[in-house]
Amino acid sequence: MNKYDLDYVNENKFKKLERAIKKYNMLAFKKLTFDYYPALRNGEFLGKKIDANENDTIEKYELRLPSDKMFTQIHGEVKLIYTVHKKEKVVILETITPEDILLEGHMSELTTYKGIMISKANASKDMFKIDLLNMLQDKHYDDFEDVDDSDDDSDIDYYKLKSNKEYLQEECDKIKKHIDEYLQEECEKMKKYVDEICKERIDNDKKDEVKIDEIENKEEKRDELKTRKDEYRSFITLIIIMLFITILLALIIANL
Repeated sequence: MNKYDLDYVNENKFKKLERAIKKYNMLAFKKLTFDYYPALRNGEFLGKKIDANENDTIEKYELRLPSDKMFTQIHGEVKLIYTVHKKEKVVILETITPEDILLEGHMSELTTYKGIMISKANASKDMFKIDLLNMLQDKHYDDFEDVDDSDDDSDIDYYKLKSNKEYLQEECDKIKKHIDEYLQEECEKMKKYVDEICKERIDNDKKDEVKIDEIENKEEKRDELKTRKDEYRSFITLIIIMLFITILLALIIANL
């Protein structure tokens, strides 16, 4: 049997994902450790082939790992993504999805809502999804009662359907609450972003005003200096004229 070595695209990141799987989904971790990794080493490529090169010497697979159905609906399927290099006899372990929630779970303890892990960064959105899925999946109608059809000759059974209005109202209120929280959270983020942009623009405008004032001051000083130069030239010209007239008068007087 062909033996394959296991390698990583990013070992540090992959080990973090692995530890998160061990922490939050022990069944999937045991499957990886005791079933899937040994099978890959033995050349048994599990899961669905999603890509390959022209000669089929490099193949990419995705292998679904066991996970809670609700978790999958909220965050996405838990999958091992790996690539097989047949010539080199190497299986490259690329990643485990969903990366975001798993990496967040590795960094800090995740909270749960109705038994499902939720992201701290998108708590309102995840809770809204969970409530919505619960409402869609749970039975909204119960207590079927047989209708007296003794007077009817047909063999059809008739049932009277009772609607659980209180339950529906409760779920609708929860969903509305989460929608309001989510919208409020998004509005606060948008307001914060707009405030930062406005502050930045105001700061830039102030800087521009300072620059404009500096330019105006420079222009005023330049005009003042030019005026003084013109006055000085006029004064020098006047002195030269007066000196010329004085010399001329002195010559006239001397000739007399």
